[in-house]
Amino acid sequence: MIRALIVAAIYALAYYYLKWNELLIAMVFSVLYFAIKRSFRHLFMPPAVYYLLVPIAKQLNFPLPNEIILLLFSLALLRVDFGKYQSFSIATSVILLLLSGFFLKDKLPFGNYFFLLIVALTAVIFVTVLLPELSGKLEFLRNLRGTVLLLSFAIVIYSSLRDLIPLPPMRDFADWIVVSLLVLKTVSAIRSEIVEEELIKEVRRFEGDVERINNAERLFLDFGVKDRLIFSLSEVLFKSGFNSEEVAEILKPLIYYSDRKIPKYAFSWEKKRIERANRKRREEVINEIKRRMEEIR
Repeated sequence: MIRALIVAAIYALAYYYLKWNELLIAMVFSVLYFAIKRSFRHLFMPPAVYYLLVPIAKQLNFPLPNEIILLLFSLALLRVDFGKYQSFSIATSVILLLLSGFFLKDKLPFGNYFFLLIVALTAVIFVTVLLPELSGKLEFLRNLRGTVLLLSFAIVIYSSLRDLIPLPPMRDFADWIVVSLLVLKTVSAIRSEIVEEELIKEVRRFEGDVERINNAERLFLDFGVKDRLIFSLSEVLFKSGFNSEEVAEILKPLIYYSDRKIPKYAFSWEKKRIERANRKRREEVINEIKRRMEEIR
């Protein structure tokens, strides 16, 4: 709220000196933007920016098309969190973005190039925002946003410069080079992303195995429960490439281990002594398993 009051004061001061009626409209939307905490506040920013730019554009003899506000609104829509309706809002934003580019194409200098930039931006949003939102299997595309953005704008720049190449054969040769580079870059980026995803899954599986073994080892050391440790170690050893004979040899001390029994009606000092001795023997079993693993490896 303090920021909203500061913004209102700045606008009021600017209006006092400049007498721009558009500043009052911009002030209302700006104050709403800074006063509201929820994400839908971003929808108030497009009209605030538009009505702030209109008088400036008039001073520069550059009339600002009304469709600019549609462009700003489509971008603002991407920043709003709609929860389970997020994919619908992203699709709406993509459609509005394309419409704004189409309408502005004939109203701005270099409108065709501007429309190409809008198409490139739309492609980036569609591939790296909308598709992952529609399918969890395409989640890796979010991490390719930088690559897709680079490739999209590279295509726009090349399309703008292509006509400067004098001879048709040279243009065709340049087309093949650009297409080949783009395909190689795309395939490389996707492959590295898939490899990284698989590596992360492997690391998580390994971390899960390590945690399971550590828990089973503590259970064995503290209470003498060996079944879980035998199962966890067997699973990990087989995954690591050990055959059944090697696994049996490694786990032999654990399989044949048994605690010394605590006699009935034992004295407390007697019970503690046997428990200490059992724990020491369990530790020796663990150390022996590790030693055998190193020898067989």
